[in-house]
Amino acid sequence: MKKKLKGQVAIVTGGDSGIGAGVSKAFAAEGAHVIVNHSSAHRLEKGDRLVSEIVTDGRQASRDPSGV
Repeated sequence: MKKKLKGQVAIVTGGDSGIGAGVSKAFAAEGAHVIVNHSSAHRLEKGDRLVSEIVTDGRQASRDPSGV
């Protein structure tokens, strides 16, 4: 199956929980390098867990706590 987003970068704001986490996982599954963005320092652990989950599945992801 061809990955629709292979070679693309997706920045997902609010990407560490709820709908944003689902979008992050879906984009990663389609081949995108996902940047999980969130605005709160206290959510760092949540963002780290999601990025680890995506990377463990053999996909690309990183975390950005800057709050776009």
